[in-house]
Amino acid sequence: MDTSAIFWIVFGILVITTLAIDLGVFSRNPHQVSVKEALIWTGVWITIALGFNTLQLTNGQEQTVTVTAAEYKACLNAYNQGPFNGSYEITVL
Repeated sequence: MDTSAIFWIVFGILVITTLAIDLGVFSRNPHQVSVKEALIWTGVWITIALGFNTLQLTNGQEQTVTVTAAEYKACLNAYNQGPFNGSYEITVL
């Protein structure tokens, strides 16, 4: 199995697990959430996200795409015909 596929599977399991824990375990007793509690939980979720991102950056594969100047110009000119309706011309040196 591809490394990228493994990361997406782990990511999906992590999201489902954290949602189940957050909604099923920590939300049993309805109460007014204090600013302190909200900041703590925000920090927890951000830490989990950054941890997964770090894991993916350190173990993931670098993916690059090589494009010629002509392909780049064709892509930009096609974009130019859409939202900008031909308001500028792309030149490639």
